[in-house]
Amino acid sequence: MKSFFDIAKSGSSIRIEILAGFTTFFTMAYIIFVNPMILSMPFYIQESPDADLMKNSIFVATCLSAAIGTLLMSLYARLPFAQAPGMGLNAFFAFTIVLGMGYTFNQALAAVFISGIVFIIINMMGIRRQIVESIPLNIKYAITVGIGIFIALIGFINAGIIVGNEITLVEMVDFSKYQTEPKVKTALVALIGLFLTVGLMVYKVRGAIFIGIILTTILGIPFNVTHLPESFRIINMPPSIEPTLFKMDFIGLLNAEGSSLAGVIFYCFNIIGCIYTCRFV
Repeated sequence: MKSFFDIAKSGSSIRIEILAGFTTFFTMAYIIFVNPMILSMPFYIQESPDADLMKNSIFVATCLSAAIGTLLMSLYARLPFAQAPGMGLNAFFAFTIVLGMGYTFNQALAAVFISGIVFIIINMMGIRRQIVESIPLNIKYAITVGIGIFIALIGFINAGIIVGNEITLVEMVDFSKYQTEPKVKTALVALIGLFLTVGLMVYKVRGAIFIGIILTTILGIPFNVTHLPESFRIINMPPSIEPTLFKMDFIGLLNAEGSSLAGVIFYCFNIIGCIYTCRFV
């Protein structure tokens, strides 16, 4: 392993890489739940009877795509980069393309496939590198920060720290309702866990994020936020991926009204998103 991945050459060690791997997994694991939630939202909004079925299928697809992408990065590129579906484009897919423009889920999948092929071609031709180099550094930083803020916002909402408000759209949860509203306990545990993690990072503790996740999980037990499983199974069969696997409607995409304009815009957004995502590779 040391020779294959050049671990010693990079000044690292097997122990550090294993700890970094666990930390990376736990900090990225949110996408396993958030991605299916966002991509299946059109089915729930349209009150489709297959909404749960599609969500479970997307859940499996998210896990498989992340595993395959990460294995390719590690065994083929030999780089310590984890890959997973990205935030931003999934929301664009669900809310703008499907719900906003009126494309079906299958037509949107076909557009994603086409844009992926185009991205591979421009990458092989070296065009991607030229595009990346032409983008100002400040914009690259801004994109990274923007995505980070978007993910943080989703995390704060899911934790209950940020709640809705009719006037200001969002506001912080009222912690004075700790005794009456159970969701406030979740927000409190999340906030304490956040400060614990930040404190560990300030003191430069190795594995600060990983330790912070573990401590927050344990802290949630007395608050009745962390629920221990009644039964534990090492292996559990996943849901079927069949409802979404290769379910792309190319003919419907080409024949859809306004596809000549909206489709091209969708392709471009997808390609640009891929370029930004891979700008450091």
